[in-house]
Amino acid sequence: MTKTNLIFTTAAEHLVKYFENQAGFSIIPINQNKDKNNIFPDGEVYVRIDKIKEIKDERIVVIHTGSPNPNSGLIELEMILSVLNHIGAKNVEVFFTYFPYGMQDKIFEEGETNAAEDLIRKLAEYHKVKKIYAIEPHFSKEPWLTKHPFISISAHEVMIESAKKEFPDAVFAAPDLGHEKRTKVKGFKKTRVDSYNVTIEHDKTFMENLKGKNVGVIDDIIETGGTMVRFYDECKKYQPAKIFAVATHGIMESGIKKIKGEYEKLFLSNTVATPESNVDIFSLILKNIK
Repeated sequence: MTKTNLIFTTAAEHLVKYFENQAGFSIIPINQNKDKNNIFPDGEVYVRIDKIKEIKDERIVVIHTGSPNPNSGLIELEMILSVLNHIGAKNVEVFFTYFPYGMQDKIFEEGETNAAEDLIRKLAEYHKVKKIYAIEPHFSKEPWLTKHPFISISAHEVMIESAKKEFPDAVFAAPDLGHEKRTKVKGFKKTRVDSYNVTIEHDKTFMENLKGKNVGVIDDIIETGGTMVRFYDECKKYQPAKIFAVATHGIMESGIKKIKGEYEKLFLSNTVATPESNVDIFSLILKNIK
């Protein structure tokens, strides 16, 4: 079996334990500075990787989580890739458990940029990354994505299976058109008008069929939680038995708490390190990079 070397950024360290005894993988640690830290007192990021030349001709996968610190996290990621470039590593891949700046995937108005595509292009063209993976990126159906060495990974089945263990007869509702296209789950129609505003509609016939049933509102991301609360309020009008939430990425703690305060239960994956995570996505990472 060909060995795969894994480098975990600081934000993805919560996933290291899953690979420690996994055959075929070697974990390459990032060294700390003299203060036993990866951040200097002024906030600048520090990266050093010992014995890196020993693996320069082997496969290297950098695993990164774009939250809770998207900006410093990207600097750390780019510094790691620069180190790999300096030693001449040719077989480098990047796996995002959560892709930062993924919501900024369109240009709505003059003066904006498609930050998601800009980042992918920079990784592929400047840092020479051979493959880029991401779990449930917001832009997975965007046509521009086909131009890049990008692999979009759906967490839908893993999340649904986890929820069905507790709610086997549940009906699931999608929160927006994008999620409906990806998963074929019917329900809400949340359409992004621009970088700040969304509109929400729903199919009344579908909603009327929710009466007396357990309903799971499934989304890819929780930020402020405001939109999910609006979904809850709308669902409740149709008298379901219970309403629970299913989300892949938990980005903001305040939003997670808001959801937990309204919904019967929250099923949340560990793509981002948060105490509320109760669904493990290790199998998705392993399946795609093994």
